[in-house]
Amino acid sequence: MTPLGWIRALRDRRRYTGPTVDGVRPVRAAAMTGIGLGALAAMYGLVDASVLAVNFTTTDQTFQIYSNYIQGVSAGGYIAQNTSATVVGQTGVAEIGIKTAKLDGLCAIAHETLPAVGKVSLIIKAGASVSASFSTSSGTFVDGTGALVPLASDGTLTSDASTIDASDLFLNTNNLTGYGNKISGLNLGQNAPDTATALSSGAWPQSGANAPKAGNFGLMAQHLNIGYLNGSSYGINLAGSINLPGLRILVVPGDATQSSCPTSAS
Repeated sequence: MTPLGWIRALRDRRRYTGPTVDGVRPVRAAAMTGIGLGALAAMYGLVDASVLAVNFTTTDQTFQIYSNYIQGVSAGGYIAQNTSATVVGQTGVAEIGIKTAKLDGLCAIAHETLPAVGKVSLIIKAGASVSASFSTSSGTFVDGTGALVPLASDGTLTSDASTIDASDLFLNTNNLTGYGNKISGLNLGQNAPDTATALSSGAWPQSGANAPKAGNFGLMAQHLNIGYLNGSSYGINLAGSINLPGLRILVVPGDATQSSCPTSAS
């Protein structure tokens, strides 16, 4: 359905005059319309804030990102300050860039409180189903259906129709956890500006972001494989391109958690 068709459907729902059940039809219709309009408002607000565009690191709050597995080639990072919309939202973060990446599933969850609607959660899902919970005690990884994540012996992802491919992918994060699997070419303590040079993407630092300063801490990895990626991020920047097979964007009532990643209706 087109956006215009969606708006018309919501309008027609508000005008519904069909039968009631125990006299509750008007309240239910109003509630459903409120959620629908709230979802629409949230989506337009996110687009206006460039959340669904190339760069969205000006938020004052984090959102959660989950992936069964991420494989990165030419990855680097340095400590910086997030590009906040307000002074009170400023904090120290790690600017992490990956030249090329493959992901087995992606689930991102953001929370907002909307007038007349209350708490809602935006869920963005793509690729393989993301597991409802992660345990990083072993190097075995499964997706949301219980199937093993397809890995080669060197820790790289075996691509299939659900694999997410991205280039020039950047995270603006203050908390990232997972299982480091067969990482190679790791350099901790590299001169921060050299991380951007080593990536050779011409896209880092991002426009408006803080440039790495000479002598500051940086890190570099030729191959960075992380199983059960779980992080809080102020933004995901796509300076290059990404494919999102099976993309689903949902707005649901309440505070969604990782358990919603494999179970939310599409």
